[in-house]
Amino acid sequence: MGPEATILIVDDEPTNVDMLSQELDVEGYKLLTAHDGEEALIKVQEHQPDLILLDVMMPKVDGFTVCRILKGSGKTVLIPVILLTALRGHEDRVRGIEAGADDFISKPFDRDELLAKIRSLLRQKRHRDEQEKGLKEQLQSTMKDLEQARLELARAQERIEMLEHAKDQLSKFVPVSVRKMAETDPETFGLQKVETDATVLFLDIGGYSSMCESLDDERVNFLVEKYFSEFLDDVRKGNGEINETAGDGLMIIFHEEDRERHARTAVSTALAIYYKTLKVNAELRGKFEPTVVNMGINSGRVFLGATRFEGMSAARWTFTASGLTTVLAARIAGLATDGKILLGPETVNRLQEEFLIQPFGEHRLKNISNPVPVSRLMV
Repeated sequence: MGPEATILIVDDEPTNVDMLSQELDVEGYKLLTAHDGEEALIKVQEHQPDLILLDVMMPKVDGFTVCRILKGSGKTVLIPVILLTALRGHEDRVRGIEAGADDFISKPFDRDELLAKIRSLLRQKRHRDEQEKGLKEQLQSTMKDLEQARLELARAQERIEMLEHAKDQLSKFVPVSVRKMAETDPETFGLQKVETDATVLFLDIGGYSSMCESLDDERVNFLVEKYFSEFLDDVRKGNGEINETAGDGLMIIFHEEDRERHARTAVSTALAIYYKTLKVNAELRGKFEPTVVNMGINSGRVFLGATRFEGMSAARWTFTASGLTTVLAARIAGLATDGKILLGPETVNRLQEEFLIQPFGEHRLKNISNPVPVSRLMV
């Protein structure tokens, strides 16, 4: 801090003020003056000088009190204060030290000593000011970095929430078993096909074609969603998985280690769907014609897992149960009319006496070599 620094001279003796002003003016310092302690405190608040030459003995407020006030304030504590005193005693300096003075000059002062102390304290202040400036700049930079990090974190969180939302939405299109496989086997997603035992249920809404002819698309869609939504809880309760939907139809897979159990569960679910259909019919009476749901069920070995169709520009994956068991279930469902629930022979073999079953005859099914005995579940 060079001679451009501002120095406040505080002394109630005009002669002392003039003498100090002449000496410091020659050095190029900018000067302020005050003639008592009260005026000094006002000048400090208004101008924030770089250094204060402060007389000890003054009217109104003495120099010790002024120094104590300045050093007790966070705004002025770092302004260097040199006490000017005519007293050479030990007590005067002790009081000055207790008040927080940075240095002392005895009257009459020695010019060289005074200038040396002023230059020394101004250098120290300049160093502190530079440090404070550097710390402020560093703090501002840190705050800016923190704000940038906060914004990036907020954007990342927003992206995560969007991805989670998308995942939740997409999970509605994915069978439960696939999600479980993905959680336990994230590397391969468990999409490899395995041969296992399952029961496959096909259902379709009777009279769907005539419904499409007589009703607009919105009302048809309402009816399909209404009925299928009612079926969903029963399917989930039986651990069934809705694998495919095709307008008026659903393919549902039941599979677990107990072969007889998943067959019974599939039949129990079919019964629940039958009664849910009656329930919805009653709710919609007077608004829509009653609907029937036709179902076919078959059990046996299936090839369960992912089927991939891959072209030059895209790939399509489906999770399904393929094989003769599934084909027979679909063909048997095609025989069902008027809300019947028809069963393949292997499903019937696994059922216990809790279900009432009647023969429905042997049927030659499309692309099946031998006639297939079909049974009807009585409700």
